[in-house]
Amino acid sequence: MPFSLQLSLTIFFTFILLWFFAYLFKNKHKKLSIILFIFAPIISFLLSVNHYGYTVVYLYFSFIILGTIGEFSFGYFYHKIFKKKLWEYKTMKLGKDGYTSLVSVPFWGMAGLMFWGVSLLFF
Repeated sequence: MPFSLQLSLTIFFTFILLWFFAYLFKNKHKKLSIILFIFAPIISFLLSVNHYGYTVVYLYFSFIILGTIGEFSFGYFYHKIFKKKLWEYKTMKLGKDGYTSLVSVPFWGMAGLMFWGVSLLFF
């Protein structure tokens, strides 16, 4: 199906709304906050699959793999070269040094899909 600006805005604002609720609950309900942070991109992803079909599934998981490996590699090499960390995850970290986190994995997939959607506007 062709790219739909209306659907993309719906997906984007669903994503932002869930993030907003996660931010509101972060102090009182930490587990609920983490769940909302993880499910915001997953719900947006499911809306995308419903509209664009299963091509989005392959793209989503490809972007997850590329983004996670890229984040880990960048954090690792920056730390080794400059002897300081740009970031460190403390919650649900992947790997022993916290260069990436399980919480950030779905966001890499959704960010990749957003870039893919924008590229459809121009090409």
